[in-house]
Amino acid sequence: MCAHSSPTSCEQQAAAVIEANSADQALDYLVAGGKVDLMFSDIQMPGSLNGLQLAERVRADFPTVPVILTSGNDHLNSETMPGRFIAKPYDITQTVALVFCNFGRRAAGNARVSDTRILIVDSDVLVRTPLAEYLRECGYQVLEATNSVEAKAVLNNTARLIDVVLIDVGAEDQSGFALAHWIRDRAPGPRVILAGTITSSVEKAADLCQDGPAISKPYDHRLVLDRIQRLLAAKNRGDQT
Repeated sequence: MCAHSSPTSCEQQAAAVIEANSADQALDYLVAGGKVDLMFSDIQMPGSLNGLQLAERVRADFPTVPVILTSGNDHLNSETMPGRFIAKPYDITQTVALVFCNFGRRAAGNARVSDTRILIVDSDVLVRTPLAEYLRECGYQVLEATNSVEAKAVLNNTARLIDVVLIDVGAEDQSGFALAHWIRDRAPGPRVILAGTITSSVEKAADLCQDGPAISKPYDHRLVLDRIQRLLAAKNRGDQT
């Protein structure tokens, strides 16, 4: 739902959009039982409530509906505003990322994403960092390691706190395979996602892929997010595969 005086930008972000030109219209729709997965609320809203007040009402009365605040005011930004915020004009990449992240949380059973820790093991900082930032934007705690030695140090110190480990197994020394075996031998241990750029490495990883097929690089961030959410949902159900 776009609670917005000019919802055209919202239409570019999602396949199905319900428009409301005021906070009153948005609340009336929710009260009537309308289904909303995500709400964008412009802070400068006409009507009896502004966007902040609308967000507070929705969070109080409809806690399963995530609210993303928007504004074209230069003095407002993600650091000064509570919750999730997107400045206008909309950055399409940022907006789509937030939409996918919020839908993903619902698909994972509304788990407390902020309590989930992910370790990314990849020597390529230009590849690792954008993925880490994307997952942080989705609300996850993300740790980074450039090699197996660093990864083991993290896991030895916080073994019970790491939920998912993403390992690049495409390095020439193929130390990623040894790291995956090392993690799998630990019980209980985090779920493992393998990734690689070399076809032979990805194929070799097949016998380690108990948590799904290996992911090819360069990373498709949405694909990685989907795999993480599926693993966490399975973990919450108590699945062993």
